[in-house]
Amino acid sequence: MDLGEGGLHLKRRLPSTFCLLDSLSIILLQDNKLDGTIPSNISNLQNLTFLELSDNLLEGPIPVELFLIRNLERVWLSRNNLDGEIPSIPANITTRLGVLDISQNHLDGRIPSSISNLQAMRFLQLSENFLRGTIPSSLVQVAALSTMTRIFSLSHNLLEGELPSSCFTAAVQELKQLNLSFNQFSGSLPHGGIFDALTFDSLKGNKFCETEGYLNCSSRTSSIAHRKEFILLLSITASVLFTLIIFCTVATKPFRGTALGLSRYPFELISDHPRITYRELWEATGGFDQTRLIGSGGFGHVYKGTLRDGSFIAIKVLHQHDHNSSRIFNRECRVLKRVRHRNLMSIITTCSNPEFKAIVLTFMSRGSLEDYLHPRGDSETFLSLTEIVNICSDIAEGMTYLHSHALVQVIHCDLKPSNILLDDDMTAIVSDFDIARLAYAPADRSATVDSISTSTDTFLHGSVGYVAPEYGYGRQASAKGDVYSYGVIVLEMVTRKRPTDEMFERGVSLISWVKY
Repeated sequence: MDLGEGGLHLKRRLPSTFCLLDSLSIILLQDNKLDGTIPSNISNLQNLTFLELSDNLLEGPIPVELFLIRNLERVWLSRNNLDGEIPSIPANITTRLGVLDISQNHLDGRIPSSISNLQAMRFLQLSENFLRGTIPSSLVQVAALSTMTRIFSLSHNLLEGELPSSCFTAAVQELKQLNLSFNQFSGSLPHGGIFDALTFDSLKGNKFCETEGYLNCSSRTSSIAHRKEFILLLSITASVLFTLIIFCTVATKPFRGTALGLSRYPFELISDHPRITYRELWEATGGFDQTRLIGSGGFGHVYKGTLRDGSFIAIKVLHQHDHNSSRIFNRECRVLKRVRHRNLMSIITTCSNPEFKAIVLTFMSRGSLEDYLHPRGDSETFLSLTEIVNICSDIAEGMTYLHSHALVQVIHCDLKPSNILLDDDMTAIVSDFDIARLAYAPADRSATVDSISTSTDTFLHGSVGYVAPEYGYGRQASAKGDVYSYGVIVLEMVTRKRPTDEMFERGVSLISWVKY
């Protein structure tokens, strides 16, 4: 017996009652809009061999009971909203599980060493999550023990450190594909086995010594490490550096944040981003002086800062008294980490500690589109027809990328002139992802896409005048809502009137139905 679905695009919670059908052998429910969690009583399905739930909206943790199904051979859970840690695999389990794909979710924490209990594994896909820590030696033992192992991917995570000395030896002869790219690995690469055939694409985004573009530390070290002069110089240098590190740590401890977020945050930016401390941000803004304030919103303030090298930055500081500040900070980091486009705001780094959270962004010298459409005081600013067309085109390019080409579809939810910034060349940059929604639309990009998490349902769907009318009837945030906001902006650029002005009174009465 099997449970399959094709072409109907189910949209409902995944019921736990289907786990009572103990004769099920195949479940194929991919490419739907099923939400909810994977029920823990799934272990009742001891005859299940294939489980395909990828490309849905499932959330919550992966239940450990899934690994207690003796006949289960293949599991696909990729491109969902699953979070939490990978469960610890019970010892002495008798499972046939050979294919496990849990990529493109929101799993965090360390990879459990107990994963070596899955000794039948031949296809393991853990990429594009927020896994951190080092690789446990037992993880590669799975590949070494199983002569059928072919695919092994850990790319686009937050893993770090050197590869264990027992990992990836020449004994792992059957491993055909390995991807470690875009993590924070360092040290020397092992030799033999799969590493003799790896390409740079499988290793880029790390700090390995022996990949293209990095220092060949093993050969350089071997040529000078045995010189007496080098050893003496190294000892003196190490002593001086150790003293300086202790001094700097004590001197800056009360002020020090981190450019990458604290380790408990699973949304850290990759280590290629520069490190800027709280003290440096304090100095750059004159102690966050009000004269440096260039913007304010419901979730924080934006300051203009000048670094010691004379470069300008924008620092978005979140309100700490708001209990939602951590969630907002995490969401914006998660969005900015996943999107790269010339018409989207680029992040420089972050600074975060329990009492302070800030995102450091590129400074836009020409301000926002709001400043040009509705200047303050007696100043007069005008946009030429060419500039209007170019700005509209830039906004459309950025939003098209978010909706159709980004790794994870992003619904901005607050598109308005004050969130459109202009650089030196009058290129429009879409910014401010405070209430953005991460969503998936694998089967139909034009369809309404549900939020990635119900934790964002209490936030606004936008600002008055730019909110799609259907949101007032409880509709989920969707790409269509952003398109509506874009249309309002275009109309505002042409008329130089706000959507809440009298000439749009009829439209405002419709939008007033929006529930906040």
